[in-house]
Amino acid sequence: MKKNDEVHRLLKIPEVASILSISRAMAYNLVQTGEIRSVHIRSSRRVRVKDLQAYIEFNLQPSEGK
Repeated sequence: MKKNDEVHRLLKIPEVASILSISRAMAYNLVQTGEIRSVHIRSSRRVRVKDLQAYIEFNLQPSEGK
């Protein structure tokens, strides 16, 4: 998979949970509340890699020494 393809890849919610090291329930909650943007495909939800990256960047905590 090319780097550009990876950005457009759609992740299932359990994959999001695994990447963030959180429970599936918490991942579903983050998606349902809109904290993590998602794509609705019929009865499924998917998260674009770039939206997950944006969520992580937004929630980065500054280092103690800075």
